[in-house]
Amino acid sequence: MRYFDLEEANRVLESIKPVIYDFIDMREEIVDIIERISSIDDELEKLYMESVLEEKKNQMNNLIYEISATGAVVKGLNPLLLDFLSKKGNQDIWLCWLEGEEEITHWHGIEEGFAGRKPVELLEEERKDI
Repeated sequence: MRYFDLEEANRVLESIKPVIYDFIDMREEIVDIIERISSIDDELEKLYMESVLEEKKNQMNNLIYEISATGAVVKGLNPLLLDFLSKKGNQDIWLCWLEGEEEITHWHGIEEGFAGRKPVELLEEERKDI
């Protein structure tokens, strides 16, 4: 698996933003289709909409694959949560991006998960002390 420094991870994030926006749009379309299916009485129309839903899910999976191909790890779908493997000294960490953030502003330990997010400034301060 590829390791990123903060600058590299932010460059990759910026480069995949069009894919991220497509993903968010697709996610909203899927939610709309699911809601629509739940209110359809006509079986033929319901079958058609279910096939449309499957196609949209396939398209969403392709977008997830595109994101993952960059080295980003998709950790959540709603909201979209991406992690980039990095190092803090000899320790593996995740640089963490949450949908709605302009750039990567947090990190957490491999085992800590989202709840353990800390500001990236802490990483930068540690590197200055070395």
